[in-house]
Amino acid sequence: MPHIDFPSQFDKEAEEAVLGSCLIDPRAGEYTLATGLEPKDFFLESNQAIFYAIRSLVNRGVAPDFVTVTDEMDKTGSLAEIGGTGYLSALVLMVPSSFNAVHYASIVHRMSLERQLGKAGFDLLQAAADADEGLPLRARKLHSEIGRITRGLQERTLKDEMQAVYDTTLKRITGELKDEVIRTSMTRLNKLLQGGLRRTDFTVVAGRTSQGKTALAATILHHISVVSKLPCVLYSYEMAPAQMMQRLVALRSGVPLRLIREGDIQDDHLLNRATIALAEIADSPLVIVSAAGWNIEEIAAHAQTLARQAPLAVVAIDYLQLVAVSPDLLKANRATQVSGVTAGAKQLAERLNVNVLGLSQLNRLVEIQDREPELSDLRESGGIEQDANQVLFVYDAPKKEQATMPEGYFAKILSLQKDRNGECGKTEVSYFGPLTRFVDYPLPKNVIYAQAS
Repeated sequence: MPHIDFPSQFDKEAEEAVLGSCLIDPRAGEYTLATGLEPKDFFLESNQAIFYAIRSLVNRGVAPDFVTVTDEMDKTGSLAEIGGTGYLSALVLMVPSSFNAVHYASIVHRMSLERQLGKAGFDLLQAAADADEGLPLRARKLHSEIGRITRGLQERTLKDEMQAVYDTTLKRITGELKDEVIRTSMTRLNKLLQGGLRRTDFTVVAGRTSQGKTALAATILHHISVVSKLPCVLYSYEMAPAQMMQRLVALRSGVPLRLIREGDIQDDHLLNRATIALAEIADSPLVIVSAAGWNIEEIAAHAQTLARQAPLAVVAIDYLQLVAVSPDLLKANRATQVSGVTAGAKQLAERLNVNVLGLSQLNRLVEIQDREPELSDLRESGGIEQDANQVLFVYDAPKKEQATMPEGYFAKILSLQKDRNGECGKTEVSYFGPLTRFVDYPLPKNVIYAQAS
C-alpha cells in the first residue's frame, strides 16, 4: 500500500500558552493537570519535556515556576535537550496572564485526540491493505482504539462546555458579567421583563385581532433599531413592508398615520418631520422582510445571512401561525406544525444569540367569554407554551379606566403569564391610536404628537 500522509494537527500558540501560564502562575499547573492534560498531548517534544517536569513537581507538592522547572529539567538532563533556559524565558514573556490556561489546555488536549484519531484511521487502512492472518484481531483492536479516542473527544467537548458555563456563572456571581438586556422604550415593560428582552430567549407577544400586537412589536423594534442602533429584522406575514414603514414613520415623526397613508400632509412642518423620520429609519439597521410563504428554516437561513454582516439583536416574526409549514410536517396535525415553528424559533434564538420576538393569535373563546386571556387561549398553544421563554399578553384595560384617558389614547394591559427565568406579573401602558405607538403614561395634550424616543 502506498504511503498515506495526514496533517499533524497541533496549535503551537496554545501549547506555549499552557506552559507559559504554568511558569508564571503555580496554580495553573494544578488547574491544567486537573483537566486530564498529559505530556504526550503536546506535539512538540520540547513542550512535552517541559510539561513532564511541571507534572513531576506538582505530584511532589512543589509549586512549578521558572526556577523550579529549570532546576527539575537540569536534574533530569532534559534542559539541555530543549536548548537551555532560553526557551523557558521566552515562554514566560509570551503569556501576559494565566487566566485562560484551562481553555488553552482544552485546545491542546483536543488536538492530541484528533492526531490520535488520524493515526488510528491510517493504521486501519494499512491493516486492510496488509491482508494477513492477524487482520481480524488487528481490526478489532483498532476499532476499539478509535472508539476510545472518539469518546475522549466527546468527553472533552462536554468538559469545555461545562467550563464555559462555570466561567460565565463565576463572572456573573462576582459582578464581572451582567446579563445583556435589550431595553425597550417603555420603563414599565422593561421592569416587567426584569430589564428588557434577553438574548437567546424566545419571547411571545399574544393577543386577539386589533389588540395592538403589531403596534407593540413596531414600538419595540423602533426603539431598539432606530434609536439604539442595534440590528433587527422583522419577518412580516400579515403586512407589506411598505405598510410597516408607514407605521414606523408615524411612530417616529409624530405625524398621524392617516395623513401618511392618504398622502395628505398639508402642513410643511409635519411634512418635513415625516421626511426626516423616513430618512432616519432608512439609515437604521432595521430590515423588514415580506416573508409570505416562508417556513421557519427559510427564516433561519436568511437571518443567519444577515447576522454574518452584523450581529442581530432581535428577530421578530409577525405572526407565528402564518409561518409556512416545513415539508416534513405537511401531513402532521396543526398543533404539531405550529410546534415545529416554535421549536425552530427557539433554536434560532440560541444559535444566533438573539431575542426572537414572535407574535401569536389567541382563540376566539377569550372574546366570547369576555375575560382576561390565559396560556391555554394561545391558538395551537402546545408548542408555544413549551418553547417560549416568556409569554406576554396584550389586551384592553377595564372600561372604567378607558374613560379617564385623553382623546386617542387607550389603556392596555401587558400581562406576563410565563417567564422561565423570572416572576410573572402585569402592568398598564397606553396605546396612542393615531401614531400606533405604545407609551408608559398618557402624554400631555400639547405633546401628543411629539417625536418618539
